[in-house]
Amino acid sequence: MAPIAASPLAGHRLPTDKQRKERETDTQNEKAVHTSHDLPQLDGSVFLTNGGFETTLIFHDEIDLPEFAAFPQLDSEAGRGAMEKYFNEYLAIPRRDGRGIILETPTWQSNPGWGSKLGHSAAELDRIHQAAVAFIRGLNSSGID
Repeated sequence: MAPIAASPLAGHRLPTDKQRKERETDTQNEKAVHTSHDLPQLDGSVFLTNGGFETTLIFHDEIDLPEFAAFPQLDSEAGRGAMEKYFNEYLAIPRRDGRGIILETPTWQSNPGWGSKLGHSAAELDRIHQAAVAFIRGLNSSGID
């Protein structure tokens, strides 16, 4: 008769379905949340960032920005085109030099205080924030980190 090997799980209880689901959820949440040590700009590498966004739209592209707010431009084809041109000029530099870039959404004034001055509700501002993130992610389709 062959010897019986002890199970590595001997003395341990298997997790319940509920415990397994909680662990899966915890693992998914850990993957979705980036902590500060995950940010590539903290590893000592050189990163470019954009600057003068609203000033460029006003003085170079001659776009009127009421309350100096660029976020309403997300709602027009011409506005998105001007923003795309602006960001693509910045994106060309890290593409050429093999560097990273940190882009910000054009939403620093899309909050309830400024948004209400421009006639935007909280729901509209939420939509705008989502559109701004989608816009920036669309620009980054070239694979720059």
